[in-house]
Amino acid sequence: RASGKIREEIVNSKRVKVVNRENMDKILQEQAFQMTGCTDVGCAVEAGKLLNVQAMIIGTLSLAGKKYSLSIKCADVESGEEVDARSADFDSMDKVSDAVREVVGGFISRIPVVGKILDVSNDKTVVINIGQNDGLQKGMILNVKRIVKETRDATGKIVFRKFEDVGTLEIQTLNPDGSEAKVLSSLKPPQKDDIVEIK
Repeated sequence: RASGKIREEIVNSKRVKVVNRENMDKILQEQAFQMTGCTDVGCAVEAGKLLNVQAMIIGTLSLAGKKYSLSIKCADVESGEEVDARSADFDSMDKVSDAVREVVGGFISRIPVVGKILDVSNDKTVVINIGQNDGLQKGMILNVKRIVKETRDATGKIVFRKFEDVGTLEIQTLNPDGSEAKVLSSLKPPQKDDIVEIK
């Protein structure tokens, strides 16, 4: 019950794209990966790599005496680190929805909406890979930045990234999964694969 409500709350936030539950189960089954008992960050990261996702959310619901406790953690799959953790206590399963809204709302608000430039037209108009389904609206301003240095450790994990500012965009035309934006300002001409995020 709680896991379903967590998924529903995250999907409704439109801040992240969530892997379909059936597809997730199918991929993990094909890889003989068992999610039951997977409550630590290391396990979540391992599953996230198999699913090819950026982040994994894991949680626990426990009962001590007459008090329930809902805890969730968000793990960055690329860095392998826990990036956020939230919890809420409540005294009846009738209040589980309120607890879910509290913990999910807390960390969803911290997740930036990030995308990439897919196409550039005359340095004045760009197409990006995020749109209405990601919570974008017409007139919204986005920052553009570029990765100029990336350092990996012996395992291939990215341990450091250096960025430079490129400029800003304004959303003009929206589709569910992509948008067209005009260049408002530019320190450098925008390029394909530059990173965009809500200002």
